[in-house]
Amino acid sequence: MLMVFLSLLTHSFTTGGLTIFLPAKIKAFSLPSFVTYIFFFEQSLAQTASITAGGKIKERFITPSILAGPAIIALGWLLVGIGTDGLAISAGILVQSIMQGILYAAGMRYLTNIAQATGDAGLFSRFQFVMGFGRTAGPFIFGLLIELGMEVAYTATVIFDVAVFASAAIVLVVRRKNIVTTSRS
Repeated sequence: MLMVFLSLLTHSFTTGGLTIFLPAKIKAFSLPSFVTYIFFFEQSLAQTASITAGGKIKERFITPSILAGPAIIALGWLLVGIGTDGLAISAGILVQSIMQGILYAAGMRYLTNIAQATGDAGLFSRFQFVMGFGRTAGPFIFGLLIELGMEVAYTATVIFDVAVFASAAIVLVVRRKNIVTTSRS
């Protein structure tokens, strides 16, 4: 469960971080301010569409989606961070926004399945806490990191997302080995 919540944190943290990072990046490249609105519209549209599509994800793809989510979001951040033109930044926003929507939908399906199996609806309050925390912490942490440099801000986010992905992959491998070992006993 902790890994699912950490994966979901990458979604909300990214959304929160973009609210600070994109305007700073647009200002640094002296792009017109209306570009910010276009990028946020693109993010919202991509997330909405992918959440809708992600709701129809098959059961066997839920765990891989949760596992892959942070790595793909990190790739999107890398594109946004190293992008020097609007097209590269837009591609990064599109990649991470689509994965954020899929991750959100897969995470909700996972939590719903657990809640139904255990009768524990408290998972949804924890889910809302993680989402709210990420959307709150993202802008604050990004604001502090941008003071150190824009490269520092996006590098720290890519490292965070990749670390969550690596941790989730390790947990999954260890869990599978324990299941195989237990079933052989």
